[in-house]
Amino acid sequence: VLVLPGGKVRSDDASRWWQPANLRMMFLTRALRRRLGRDVQVRRVQYRRRGWNSPRLDAVRDGLAALDDVRQRLAPQHVVLVGHSMGG
Repeated sequence: VLVLPGGKVRSDDASRWWQPANLRMMFLTRALRRRLGRDVQVRRVQYRRRGWNSPRLDAVRDGLAALDDVRQRLAPQHVVLVGHSMGG
C-alpha cells in the first residue's frame, strides 16, 4: 500500500514530515499498518516539494518513483494507492 499525501497547487518549498498533509497521512499509515497486519507493507510517500507545480508535476514524479520502487519488489496487481486531497 502506497499512501500519498495532499499538497499545495504550487510551492517549491521542501515537504517536511511535520506539515499537516504529511501528519494526516502518518496517522493513516499507522492505522493501515495496525489494521492490515505485518503481511502487508504500507509505505507513506514523502514528496520532495509541497506543490504539484504544473507542468513539472513534482509530486506525481515522486509518487511514480515510489510506485516503480514497489513494482520492482512486488507484483503490480498487488499494489494499492491510498491518498487524500490532491494525493487521492
